[in-house]
Amino acid sequence: MSLIRIGQTAPRNTSFLPGSKFDVFLNFRGEDTRTNFTDHLYTALVEKKIHTFRDDEELERGEKISQNLLQAIEESGVFIVIFSKSYASSKWCLNELVSIMERRERGRKVFVVFYHVDPSEVRRQSGEWGKAFAYHEKNAKLEREQIQKWRDALTAAGNLGGYHIENQYESEIVKKITRETLCEIIGKHCDEDGLVGKNSQLYALENLIRTRKAVLMVGIYGLDGIGKTTFARALYDKIACQFEGASFLENVGEVSKKSGLYCLQKRLFCDILLGGENQETTFHSIDYWLKDKLRRKKVLIVLDDVNDMKQLQTLAGGHDWFGRGSRIIITTKNKHLLFQHRVDEFYEPKELDSREALQLFSYHANTKEDSLYDFYPLSKQLESLARESVRENLNILRVCYNGLNHQEKNIFLDVACFFKGEYKDFVTKMLDRHDQYFSATEGIKVLTDRCLIAASERKLWMQNIIQKLGWQIVRKARNPNRCWDHMDIQRFLRTRMGMYEVEGLSLDLSESKDIHFPAEVFANMAELKMLKVFLGCDLVEGKENYQVKIYENFRLPCFVLRYLHWHGYQLEFFPLIYTAKELLELNMPFSRLNQINGNMMRGISPPPNLRILHLGHCKKLQGIPMLPSSIQQADAYNCIYMGTLSWNTQLEASILERIQAPKSEFSILFPGNRIPDCFTHKLAGPSVLTMELPNPDWYNDDFLGFSVCIVLAPQAERPQLNPEILCELNNFTFFYSCGEDNVDEFAESDQECGGNSGTDHVWLAYQPRARADRCRPQEWNQITASFEVFACEVKECAIRLTYK
Repeated sequence: MSLIRIGQTAPRNTSFLPGSKFDVFLNFRGEDTRTNFTDHLYTALVEKKIHTFRDDEELERGEKISQNLLQAIEESGVFIVIFSKSYASSKWCLNELVSIMERRERGRKVFVVFYHVDPSEVRRQSGEWGKAFAYHEKNAKLEREQIQKWRDALTAAGNLGGYHIENQYESEIVKKITRETLCEIIGKHCDEDGLVGKNSQLYALENLIRTRKAVLMVGIYGLDGIGKTTFARALYDKIACQFEGASFLENVGEVSKKSGLYCLQKRLFCDILLGGENQETTFHSIDYWLKDKLRRKKVLIVLDDVNDMKQLQTLAGGHDWFGRGSRIIITTKNKHLLFQHRVDEFYEPKELDSREALQLFSYHANTKEDSLYDFYPLSKQLESLARESVRENLNILRVCYNGLNHQEKNIFLDVACFFKGEYKDFVTKMLDRHDQYFSATEGIKVLTDRCLIAASERKLWMQNIIQKLGWQIVRKARNPNRCWDHMDIQRFLRTRMGMYEVEGLSLDLSESKDIHFPAEVFANMAELKMLKVFLGCDLVEGKENYQVKIYENFRLPCFVLRYLHWHGYQLEFFPLIYTAKELLELNMPFSRLNQINGNMMRGISPPPNLRILHLGHCKKLQGIPMLPSSIQQADAYNCIYMGTLSWNTQLEASILERIQAPKSEFSILFPGNRIPDCFTHKLAGPSVLTMELPNPDWYNDDFLGFSVCIVLAPQAERPQLNPEILCELNNFTFFYSCGEDNVDEFAESDQECGGNSGTDHVWLAYQPRARADRCRPQEWNQITASFEVFACEVKECAIRLTYK
């Protein structure tokens, strides 16, 4: 019997608990609770990233537990036993329980749930449980010794106490069990994580936050390497389960410098309010959402490695941002920032003394404590080695790099030059065709295993010294094929050396003024896979001076082009000279494009694999061809020359086809003022829309998902701002943000464009049922839909259930 079973997600490589393959093992009677309580509990545990074993095997089984199942029990850290009405009639459940109670005697934790059964009947094997045992005792194949083991196990488990479910709300019990299980797991993990000196330091931190103050901010300060982040993480892991929402924002200073504070605002919003979902959305107005939503919640937030006051003002502006009982922890090297932000408590981690340093070395060397001082001379040598120069470290890393194959080297260099801090899924899609016989997913795994890159919070990261190695390797090549530094790019355009080999070019307009892209240079870039011309987040004034100069004869080969982002593209026609068969994302905000149809593209058909199309604020854009079926996001916000959707053109027919027969989740935002007729459940105005569901079995196998549609109008006082849409269907929430930063650097007046910046827009979105399953929609008898839109007014809204 395999450990991966029907309906169970594949296990992670590791559980919370060291030495355990599974965090939790569920023991239950399938016919009683498999599709209700046990399924709800399993889903809640998995949502908290608790690696849970659930035996969903439906095949006929013998009386003895298989070796695989025994191994799963042995490799689990915590057990949850769910006693239900027919539990005692299952020899399989009873045998599992005997094994579980044996592990309890060795120190494992067991939680017990009495699901519509009397705990006294379990302890005494009376009532229905007595009848079940009377049947077992009549079975000649069963030995009395085995039956007595079952009785002993039931008596012991019944005496543990636990959760008695009779008339309570099951969802509340599920929350309590999940919270207590997480605290148990994290408590054990914290005890075994090898943090030397942790107990005393954590005790001091816990004392700081144990105050009656409604909202508390704590600052942890000190030099690099003293343990600020380590202890903040240990405290976060230990107490996060006690809060309604929690978020750990790592490397705030580095991330804000590279990606801007909006990236961190997005993380905070998604972690606290969306349970970690929809993290690839964009934010422009975080105060509007966070101040309104966070003040209602008891939250735990860690801001790690803060180095600028603006970061604190943006992410944790004041005590009034958060609900009663919230705790905000800030780590920084600059204590003055904490004073400026009026932090309530301060803590400086203590350096390890000589013995603690040896303990740390002993832990990682896997030696016994009584041999600590045998390693004292070696530890001093290691201390000396740690002070090696950056050049020597780079040489060591180069040996590791040289051990990679060709494809793995390419992925390493791409991450170093272009994709540090980007979403792992996005990078995988961009790089998956380095070689048709190689998977980018496997290559990223190899680099992670060799510690050349790291995956954290769904993003890829790389230490600075390793990134410098990648840059060094690219720059020392005879013809560098990656360009990311604005000085290197200008030198390349001037000398025109190696133009045939260039695979990627990323130019930050905030670092370059009056740069010119010669047509003859780009026309020869047959290997170009990625071109990104973007406006850096730190630019605050004089934006109209930052642009790329190109002339009418500019053309761009696209044989292998997969990603094109060009902010403020200056020509009216599209630059591609062939069909871009490999293109996955096309992002041309604030451009002067006139059309992207057959005439302007000289008969070129739309890219067949295009997933994302962003054309926001292209005020001269007159039309878009039909959307390919691969599209997941299409954004034409403030494209005021396009006219409004009439639902009778080729483009609109392709949109309706996506709504009526969706293949994946999508979001579409175009100028328009009418909801399509296929939405039969509509409501005028911003009121809450309520939809009575047709019958009790509406949520059947033919149900595909939810479609929503709203007509929105920009607010008169700020029509240029991008809309941000929060949609709630009962307890299922998803978020959409239009485009990127919406300040028009290349602004023309609306009179010049012949349009009105206050044009109404139609937003359509589809969410597949799998995204909502965690909210248990099968229990809904009606849907209450509400929409909150920043910078816009909702004029009409609609909802539609989609079936096969």
